[in-house]
Amino acid sequence: MRDFSFQGQGPQGGMGGQLTLKRPKLEDFLSSSMERYPILNVVAGMGYGKSEAIRSALSGMEATVAWLQLTEYDSPARFWNNFTQAMAPYNTPEAIERLRAFGMPEDPARFERYLQFPDAMLVPGRRYIFVYEDLQRLRSPSVLWFIEKSIAMPYQSICSVLLSREEPAFPSLQLSSMASARRIGEEELAFTWEETREFFLLKGLNLPDESLGLIFTETAGCPLALQMACSFPQKNGSFRERQALFAMRTGLEKLFDAEIFSKISPELSLTLEKLALIESPALALLKETGIVNESIGEEMKGLSAVLRQNPYGDSYRVHPLFMRYLRGRKGSLGAQERREIYLSAAGWYRKNDFLYEAVRYFGLGGEYGAMARAIMELTPVLAHRNAEFILEQINQALEGSPKSGFERDLLRLVIRPKMLLCLNRLSEVLSVIRGGIAEYEALSPSEERACILACGYSCLGVIHLLTFEDEGMGLGFSRAVEYLAQCPHYTQFVLHQYVASCASLYINSVRPGCPTGAFERNIEKATPIYDLIEGKMGGYLIRFDDLARCEILFYRGHFEEASQWAMEVAYGTRKSGQHELEVRAMFYLLRIYIACGRASEFNDTLKNWGARYERAELEREHKITELVHAWCYAWLGEMDLVAEWIKKEFQGNEDESNFVSALCVYVKTRLLLAQKNYAALSAYASAKHDDFSIAQYLLGVVDLLAIKAVALFHLGEEEEALAALLEAYELAEPEGIQAPFVELGGLMRALCRRAALRKEIAIPAEWLDLIAKKCSVYAKRAAFVQAAFLREKGEAADAAAALTPREREVLRCLSQGLTREEIAIANHVSLDTVKTEIKSVYAKLHAVNRADAVRIALTGSRLWEE
Repeated sequence: MRDFSFQGQGPQGGMGGQLTLKRPKLEDFLSSSMERYPILNVVAGMGYGKSEAIRSALSGMEATVAWLQLTEYDSPARFWNNFTQAMAPYNTPEAIERLRAFGMPEDPARFERYLQFPDAMLVPGRRYIFVYEDLQRLRSPSVLWFIEKSIAMPYQSICSVLLSREEPAFPSLQLSSMASARRIGEEELAFTWEETREFFLLKGLNLPDESLGLIFTETAGCPLALQMACSFPQKNGSFRERQALFAMRTGLEKLFDAEIFSKISPELSLTLEKLALIESPALALLKETGIVNESIGEEMKGLSAVLRQNPYGDSYRVHPLFMRYLRGRKGSLGAQERREIYLSAAGWYRKNDFLYEAVRYFGLGGEYGAMARAIMELTPVLAHRNAEFILEQINQALEGSPKSGFERDLLRLVIRPKMLLCLNRLSEVLSVIRGGIAEYEALSPSEERACILACGYSCLGVIHLLTFEDEGMGLGFSRAVEYLAQCPHYTQFVLHQYVASCASLYINSVRPGCPTGAFERNIEKATPIYDLIEGKMGGYLIRFDDLARCEILFYRGHFEEASQWAMEVAYGTRKSGQHELEVRAMFYLLRIYIACGRASEFNDTLKNWGARYERAELEREHKITELVHAWCYAWLGEMDLVAEWIKKEFQGNEDESNFVSALCVYVKTRLLLAQKNYAALSAYASAKHDDFSIAQYLLGVVDLLAIKAVALFHLGEEEEALAALLEAYELAEPEGIQAPFVELGGLMRALCRRAALRKEIAIPAEWLDLIAKKCSVYAKRAAFVQAAFLREKGEAADAAAALTPREREVLRCLSQGLTREEIAIANHVSLDTVKTEIKSVYAKLHAVNRADAVRIALTGSRLWEE
C-alpha cells in the first residue's frame, strides 16, 4: 500500500501539453507550514520546482496571495510598482493609490510610517501569503532591506514565502536562528525513489530498478531533470535512459528543441526569441510593443513548465534553464530587429517612469542620446549603488560601438566621468576629462563642442576644488562659464551634469592637505557657478555660497556672526523651496543657540520647526528633520525623545546625498556620546576617518579626530588620545578651526587640561588654555539651555522631587548664601560630602551653578517640602 498518490493535470499544467505531477504529501506539508510559520524559507537550486510546489499548495488553501517576481534589475520604483499591483486585487483603488504615492520606504523612519497601511488594509480573520520569487537575483540593498523588515513584522495573519536558490542575504536577519521561520530545501523538494518510480509510471514508463536507479542517481530527484529524462524520444517502445542522461549532461538544448521548438508554431518560436531579450517583462510591455498578441498568448499556455504568466502579477516568468537556452540559441532575429525590440522596451519603461530600466535598454539599442536624456532625468547626484549601475550600462553601451559621434561622446566624456566622480574615482575622472578636453579643443567651434567643453571644465573645477588646487579650480569654473554661454540649447544639460554636482559638494571641508585661506578662495572661485544655478535652474541651491560663509564662521567659533548668515540662508531658501539647504541652515542655528546660551530661541526653533515637514511631499525633509532633532535630543540627554528608528537601528551609513550622509555620522557620534559608549565611539570615529570621502564632507576629519580623542581619553588610553588631539590640532590651526573642540564642552576641557601638563606634547600651551576656557564657557551656556528646555518641558519640579532630604537641606543652605565649608559645619558632615551633594543637586535640577539651582528652586515649591 502506497502512502502517497499522484494526480495528473490537463495540458495547461505541463510542458508541451504533457502531464505534470501533483504531490499531495508535499502540498500538505507546505500548506501546514504556511499555516503555522510566519516565514517559509524555500531554498533549492535550479530545476527543483520551488515555484510549482508553492503554487500547488496555495491552490488548496483559503488565502489571499500576492506573488512578486524579483530580478537583479528591481529598483525601488520598479519593485514598488509590482508590489502595489500585487496588492491591487484585494484592496480599493483609493487605498492602492495612497500606497503607491507613499513610495517604497528605504529607511526605518519611513518604514515606521508605512506600517499604517498594512494595519488599515488587512482584513481581520483573513490569511495573507506574500511570495517573493527568485530572491537570490535581487541586487538593490533598499528593496532587500524592505523585504527583510516586512517579513520580520509580527502579523499573525501573514506568511512570507521566500523562494531562492541560495540563503537570503539579509543585512541583519538570521532566518536560521528564528523560531518563526521554517526552511524548506532540496531534500524536501526532491523526488524520493518511490516518487520517481510513480512519476515514470504516470508517464507510461515501467522501468526496471537498474535503469530507474541510474536515472534517480544522476538527476538527484530534481523534478525538471526527471521530466526532461522521461520525455526523451523513445524507439521501439523502450526507454533508453543512458542516452537521455547523456543529453542532459551535454546540454538541455536538444531536449528543448525536441520537446518545444519542434512542436510550436514559427510565430511562437519568433516570439520566444524576442521574449529572451527582455528581463522579466511586464505583460503590458509585451502587449503594447506587439511582442505578444492574443493568439500567441493562448499557444504560450502550453509551455507552462518553462514559461508562464504569473497568476499573482503582471509579468511572464521564464524558467532560468530555458532562458539560458533561448539566449544561446541561434535564431532568426537580425541585428536591426533586436535593436527595435530594445528600443520599444526602453520607450515603454521611460513612459512608465522606470528610468533605470529605460537607461539599460536604450544602451542595448545603441540610442546614446536617449540614454543620456534618461540619465539626465535622474537626480543630479546619484547614490553610490545607482551610479555603479549607470556606469555599468554606459560601459556596456560603449563597448564595440562606433568610435565617433556627439551623442556617444556625451556618454563617454560627460556622463561616464560624472558617475566616476560620484564613486570618488578621481584619478580616472581626471584622465578621461583631460583627454576629452584636449580632443574637443582641437575641433572647430560649434555648439556641441562648447557643450562637451563646458561639462569637462566644470568637472575639472570640481576635482581641483576637492584637491585644493586653487588655480586649476578657478580656471575650470571660469572656462566652464565661458563655454556655457556658447551652447544655449544645452545649458540645462550642462548645469545638471556638473554645475549642480559642483555646487552640492562641500567647499569648506577640513581635510589633510587643506591650505591656509582655502575656504574663502573656494567661495570666490565657485561664485560664478552659483550665480548660474540661481538664474538658470529655478533657485536650485540658492544661497549656497552664503551657507558656506556661515560654515566658515561657525567652525572658527564666531557663532554670533555665523548666526546672521544662517538666518538669511534659512529664510531665503524657504521662499524658494530649497528644503535641504534650509535644514542645513537650521541645524547650524540650533548649534549656535546652544553655544551662545540662547535658550528661548533654541526651544522655539526645535519646537516649531519640525511641524513644517510633516506633509507627504516633504517626506525626505521630514527624515532629515528627525535626524537633526535626534542630534539635539541626544545632546540634551533626552534619549526618550529620539525617534525609535534612530535609537534601535540607525548605523549612520545612509546611502544618501552628501549632507544626509554627513548628518548621519554626526547623529551616530552624538548618540554614542550621550550613551557614554566610548569604546564604540572610538571605533566608529576611526572607521569613518579611514573611509572619509566627499560623501562625508560636512563632518570633517577634525571633528572625527576630536571625538576620537575624548573617547580614547575616557577609556584611559591617554597616549592615543593625545596623539589624536595633536593630529586634529595640526589640521585645524591653520584655518583657526575651533568649533569641533569647543562643542565637546567638559569632555574636551578635561583632555586639554591633561595635555597642558604634558610638556613634551607639541601643542602650544596657549592654544590648549584657550580651548579649555572656551569649552568651559560652552558647557555653562549649554547647561543653561538644557535647564531651560527641561523647565519648559515641565520636568524641573519632577527632578526636584527626586532630591533626598540631605540634598534639599544643602540646597536651602545654598539659597541662604552659605559657603561649602559653612554647610559642612552646619550639617556635621565632611566637606567632601557637601561637594558630592552639591554636584548631585546640580545634576538632578539640570542647573549650571548655585544661582541657577536657587532660581529653579524658587519656581518649584516642592523643593521646600519635608
